[in-house]
Amino acid sequence: MKIRLANIKRTQVGVCQLEDTAFILYLCLPMISAIFARIIEPSFAVGAAVIITFLPLFFAHLKRKMVWDFWGLYVFLIFFLLSTYIFHPEYEEWFTRDIYGIWDYVLRPDNGIYIYLFIRALNEPGRIIKCIRKAGCPMLTYYAYRAMNALERGYWIDTSNRGYEIRMSYNLGLGYHVLFFTLLYLFYALEKKDIRSWFGVIAGVAIIMVAGSRGPFLCILIFLALYYGVKFLDSKRKVLYFIGFIIGVLALWMVLPYLLNLIVYLLDNLNLPSRLIKKLIEGSLSDDSRRYLIWSATVQMIKNNPFGYGAMGSRHILYQYVYAGYPHQIFLEILVDFGVVLGLLIILCMGFFSFRFFTMKGNTEWKGVFIIFFSNACQLLISLTYWHTIGLWGVLAVGVCIYCSQRRVKRQDGEYQD
Repeated sequence: MKIRLANIKRTQVGVCQLEDTAFILYLCLPMISAIFARIIEPSFAVGAAVIITFLPLFFAHLKRKMVWDFWGLYVFLIFFLLSTYIFHPEYEEWFTRDIYGIWDYVLRPDNGIYIYLFIRALNEPGRIIKCIRKAGCPMLTYYAYRAMNALERGYWIDTSNRGYEIRMSYNLGLGYHVLFFTLLYLFYALEKKDIRSWFGVIAGVAIIMVAGSRGPFLCILIFLALYYGVKFLDSKRKVLYFIGFIIGVLALWMVLPYLLNLIVYLLDNLNLPSRLIKKLIEGSLSDDSRRYLIWSATVQMIKNNPFGYGAMGSRHILYQYVYAGYPHQIFLEILVDFGVVLGLLIILCMGFFSFRFFTMKGNTEWKGVFIIFFSNACQLLISLTYWHTIGLWGVLAVGVCIYCSQRRVKRQDGEYQD
């Protein structure tokens, strides 16, 4: 009997190691793909990286129950896309185009939806945080390398509204990729008082400041507000926390102009331009960067058809404003895709359950993970699309994990009382 139990424990450890390895590789996919692109034919690089990433998870699933709720979600998305195509065959051009089509931007295994699979497979807050920390160091190094190459070249390469190559002074996607690891390191530094994690925070902020957009800093501020807000609600010393918050805000307000001037001086001497700092100094941080135009067009689409346009339904109209064709605002995109009635129901459910998770008693570790993913997902308030990025899918997966954890605790409590 003891031998059998030992074998079971060894099997569980082996499966956990396979799952953890797969998750770390998934988080490192951009770097792995870039490495393979230098070794083999570039067109096969992503495929090779994906195979290496998902093999450990495949072997793990041979020994453990599959994540059926992920496959249910996946089937629903396939059904949603297919039914949209049946009713809107004119979307074919937008579904099948390169870069922003269904395969490249949604279904291919290096896209954001698959983080749901990995989070549900790990299903433990400690393991999730540990894997993200392990992936953080190589990925921040990779993004720093990319940023330095762009600075040396003098520009980033992007795509215009008409599909032409253009040169940019910053990279929108890179800043948000770095944000995810920065938030994790920031959480670990604050929660565990880990000094080494502050190096990760400083590195992430520096990369975003030099090469990214201003959006990630909004997410960092949201994270700090949520983190200390939850601490405030859970603490018995609420008055002290409130006084400390007021003092901190006043100190930051007083020192910010001097701090900005110091950063500008250092960056100028290092020949490292910063779009964010420039906008802060010029007082143009809130400039819309054409977003108001895109959002206005999206609102008009909703007014014209409040019943919704189906999956990725904004592309055929918004492409004339932005080549990617999505609204750069998650709530507007949900309303366009699902219609006003169903879209509002989805948005209200998201708000209700998020509030419940922030204010729940206990489950401290899961609450911390939820804050990280929720803050990262706030990028969707002003940029990107929920179809492609990890934002919404990560929050949804963590939420399901918390819900299952709460049900398991209630069931165990019930059995104990019986």
